[in-house]
Amino acid sequence: MSGIETDKVNNEYWLDRWKNNDVENFCQESANEFLVKHFSKLKVDNNSLCFIPMCGSSIDILFFLSKNIKVVGVEISEKAVKSFFTTNHIEYEILDQEGCKCYKGRNVSIYVSDIFESPRIAQKLPNITIWYDRGAYIALPKLLRSKYAEMMKSVTTKQTQVLLLVMEHDKKVQAPPFSALQNELENNFSPDLEFKLIDDQPREDIPEYRQAEGMTFQNYETYIR
Repeated sequence: MSGIETDKVNNEYWLDRWKNNDVENFCQESANEFLVKHFSKLKVDNNSLCFIPMCGSSIDILFFLSKNIKVVGVEISEKAVKSFFTTNHIEYEILDQEGCKCYKGRNVSIYVSDIFESPRIAQKLPNITIWYDRGAYIALPKLLRSKYAEMMKSVTTKQTQVLLLVMEHDKKVQAPPFSALQNELENNFSPDLEFKLIDDQPREDIPEYRQAEGMTFQNYETYIR
């Protein structure tokens, strides 16, 4: 069992990583390549809303905003949330909404909250057009991944589109990002949410720090619903 199998301990793990600026391996300088590659497969319009759990200070938020899609994110680290707005020079106000601190800018709101509070947050939102998961699922250990799946099923509707990005690898160190096999996704999400694998790309240049963790292969996998 991983040392971060409980929700509370998992939150503390990520809060510590943000506090210590130990997140460089999870942050990107440009929009995720698989989001950019497969965005055209999503049906969107000017009223679309994208929900992003564990959004951190992801630059992917800017990608959705550039497509005139409103974004609502949930992130446990207030430091990460504030960093997103200040780094990208987005004016914001801080509100108290649904019992959470909410950083609100033009067309983007990020709640400082545990992701498992998402159902309470989402019930006050318009229908979610897209649930975008670039790394939330694989940031969670096994027991919390099944809990996340149940939470996700309770928030999404039959009309909600999902873009789910995961990894498959053989890393020995039990720390994020975790490996997620296709049969696990089926067990956790089916029959309520059925995903289609649309991209399966091996990584050729496994970084040294991953090799030190025992990783000998790594596949990027993209699922859509």
